[in-house]
Amino acid sequence: MITKAQWAEIEKKLVWEFSSERFLLGSDEISANREWIKEGQNKLVVYFNGGIKGEWSYKPTSEFYNPLIEKFWRKISKPIWKPQEKAKILKTFGKKEAKVVFPNLDDKFVYYHPYWTTAKNLVRQFQKVQGLELAGNDI
Repeated sequence: MITKAQWAEIEKKLVWEFSSERFLLGSDEISANREWIKEGQNKLVVYFNGGIKGEWSYKPTSEFYNPLIEKFWRKISKPIWKPQEKAKILKTFGKKEAKVVFPNLDDKFVYYHPYWTTAKNLVRQFQKVQGLELAGNDI
């Protein structure tokens, strides 16, 4: 188990450029590396067992889905309908009729992203995971 002091040290370390930290959850290795994304921008990237695959984030019913992404990647949710489109639909149909014609009017599209912008947010998310251990950083 990682102590509060260790979490503070991890957060302080991950703020710096090209820093990294490795964790273990069962037999899986999770690493958080600050990497250069584009000119003038770097982010924290979370890897599972040394890699990232887009197919891991497919629907939970997919054979490629990796349940670790829900614990370690950043959750992003966006409305299916833009606010302007939703307002136009409600104005045109009215609330009751709009719900009948567009049953998904209030639904959101949820996906997970391996990039974190701040170390504080990443550490907060990682602290929620039960059984997470700090691995040696002898890279």
